[in-house]
Amino acid sequence: MRSIGSDIATILAKSRVSGGLALRVARNNAAFARSVRRTWADNPAAATFILAHVNSLYFKRESPEAAAVRGAGSYGCLGVYLDDPMARAELNARREILSTACRSEGLDFDELRIHASVRSMRDRRAF
Repeated sequence: MRSIGSDIATILAKSRVSGGLALRVARNNAAFARSVRRTWADNPAAATFILAHVNSLYFKRESPEAAAVRGAGSYGCLGVYLDDPMARAELNARREILSTACRSEGLDFDELRIHASVRSMRDRRAF
């Protein structure tokens, strides 16, 4: 008789995403969603609208070589891909408040970058 643990291990082994990475992505997405809802607590409909148009989140750390050239410690950014111009404008308007809320949720980054989704990226939904 097979166990649930072995079935889960088999599924994770066959998937492209490792279990640890999938867990980290889910945790970061949940923290970002909580941050958006807290930032737009005065207008929950706007928070729902923004989250509905987020296509992807990414974290990027600067390479050690680039950090050495810049002469500073590590530098990271949080990138957000959105498919709607109005959602991007609203996110940009409260960029610093959202960054502070994200940091209070445990997301560690130095810069928040907002990108327009293109081509097949527009079909993805993070939330």
